[in-house]
Order: sequence, then structure tokens, then C-alpha cells
Amino acid sequence: MRLNKYLARCGVTSRRKADDLIAAGRVALDGQTVTELGTKVNPESTTVTVDGAEVSLPQQYEYYLLHKPQDIISTADDPHDRKTVVDLIDTERRIYPVGRLDADTTGVLLLTDDGELTNQLTHPSNEVSRTYEVICEGALPDNAVEQLHTGVDIGEELPAQGDLGILWTEENKGAAHLTLRAGRYHEVKRIFASLGCQVERLHRVKFAGLTCGNLAQGEYRTLDSDEIHQLKSRG
Repeated sequence: MRLNKYLARCGVTSRRKADDLIAAGRVALDGQTVTELGTKVNPESTTVTVDGAEVSLPQQYEYYLLHKPQDIISTADDPHDRKTVVDLIDTERRIYPVGRLDADTTGVLLLTDDGELTNQLTHPSNEVSRTYEVICEGALPDNAVEQLHTGVDIGEELPAQGDLGILWTEENKGAAHLTLRAGRYHEVKRIFASLGCQVERLHRVKFAGLTCGNLAQGEYRTLDSDEIHQLKSRG
């Protein structure tokens, strides 16, 4: 098994970030530091350490669906000791969020220690869908739906494309559902800014086909076997 894949499956980090750890000389096999990307490892016979701490494959991964509340940070830990989404989950395992939601954004957020699935769900090439409910200040242009379909300039090489459904509009306010298939930084806010609006409230109603259901903000549940299979079969 490739070392970066092994580290991801151990829940250390994603495969891409595992490559960074390897290149930085922070990973050792049987006490010998390795820096070559593409290194293979035998999980049954090799001792793997990261920064001197041994890592191993979990017997069984954990999967949680959280209704992320407002003003909670979507990281595994925070240098400023702010409360994070991981703090809301009662587990002894080292879990982390699958992607991120801004502190002021609410809604569906997955957390797990399955690094392979995390990489699968967050890699842009897999085009995992995310649907947001957006309340904005400013009038949406009449052709907003068409603009999102063809692509909106958000200051990157590739335009942002998605499916926009207008929920309601007033003189200087509106609401819409926006479905995207990439996870670029502040993408929703930049899209609406390009449309001449400012996001007032942002709530993710669906991620990879999963919703919060009846969960109140701050509540969570474990995923069932069918849901886990659904997520893994996407790739």
C-alpha cells in the first residue's frame, strides 16, 4: 500500500497532506525516515511513525453527521482555544471534519477518522454536490440562474458554476438554493458578491446526499451502514 494512502486510512490526514508530511521528513518506517513520495508500506509488518508517534489502521472507523451551529470553528483544533466542531462530538478517537464550513455558516457537516473517504469526498475531481440555502442583501439579477449555469467570475482561472433556485425576492433582499460541485474557499460568498449581493445567512442543507433531518443545531448522530456505503460508492 502506498504510504500516503496508509496515513490517510490511519486518520492522520488526507493523502495530499500526507505527501507533505513525507516530503518534510516527518514520517519513518521501522525507525528510518523516508522522504520519497510513492513509498510502499506493508501494514502487517512495518512500524510507521509520524513525528515519532506510532500510527496504525483503526479496527473500525467512526462517522458522524453534525448540524453545525453558528460561531463554531470547522477544524480539529484551534490555536486560539476557540470551540471547534470536534469538541461537540463525544468520542475518544481523533476525528476531523470533512471539509470546512465558515464559522458563521450552519448546516450539514460530516466528521470521521476515515482519511480515504475524506479525500474522496473533498477532492474537486469527484464533484461531490453541496446545496446551500442563502439569504442575501441586494437584488439578484434577473439572469442569475443563467449566469450560474454558464459560469460566474470569482477571480480564479475557472469560473464558478452551479444550479441556482430562487426561493423568494424582495426589493433589496432575496433567498435561493445553490448547488455546487466544488469546494473552493468562500465560494458561495464570492459568487453572490459577483452577482451584486452580500450573503446575510448561509446554511448548508445537503452534502453528498445527506441532510440534517430533525437534528437541531449542535446535535449529531452516527451514520448507518447504508449511508456509509452510499458515500463510499460515490468514488
